[in-house]
Order: sequence, then structure tokens, then C-alpha cells
Amino acid sequence: MTETESSAADAAASYQGDAAPETLKEIARYFLYIGVVGFGGPLVHIAMMEDDLVGDDGWIDQSVFMEGLAICNTLPGPASTQLGIFMGWARGGSAGALVAGGAFMLPTFVLVVVFSWIYFAYQTVPSVEAFFYGINPVVI
Repeated sequence: MTETESSAADAAASYQGDAAPETLKEIARYFLYIGVVGFGGPLVHIAMMEDDLVGDDGWIDQSVFMEGLAICNTLPGPASTQLGIFMGWARGGSAGALVAGGAFMLPTFVLVVVFSWIYFAYQTVPSVEAFFYGINPVVI
């Protein structure tokens, strides 16, 4: 086993139980932030996570991050969401993974629910109809 593989395995194995509530709050706060301001798609999310969470003052080291990214890239679906869940797991175990995934997807979920409600409640109002007609190219 190489030194990089050894350090990645040691870091992944260092988690020893349930995350403290403060840790879960930290995870939720960060991934809510990413979910709100992370425009530009999965590559932007991944770059933001690497800048913010990797290194001496971050949650994990570079080798663990790259290993997680490689695993997430082999799975179907958005790699940034999967990597966020992995980062939550690395920081806070299973509870951290659930918190990270939920917090990362919550802003988008709320936005879709609000727009759906507006559409179905006011779809016959001309200004609302024009608004949704105008955002059609953005959605597609």
C-alpha cells in the first residue's frame, strides 16, 4: 500500500462514532450555503468544496477528497451531490451524510416547490404566464 493510500485509509477509518450536534450544525450550515450560492453546476460545487474543506484547516486531506471524487465520478447521477454526501460522512458519519445531502438539496427543493405553487395557483394571470414563458429557455 502506498503512502497516499495508507493516509486515505487511515483518515476514512478515523471516524469513531456519532457526530456531535455542533458538527452536524457545521455540516448543515456549510451545505446550505453551497446549495444557495453554488450556481454553475457540479464542477463549481466540487471546486467550492475542495477550496473550503480540503487542507490543514479543512475537514479532510487532499488524498481522501480525490479518492471520494473518483468514487463519486463512477456512480450515475450528479457527482457534486454525491461528493457532498461523502464529505458529510467523512466529517460526521452516517448522520453527517444525511445532514449534508438534505442541506445541499433543500434550497433547490424549496425553490421548485415555491415555483410550482405559484404556477398552479396563478397560471392564468397574464404576468405570471409571461414570467413562466420567459424562463422556459433557462429551464431547457
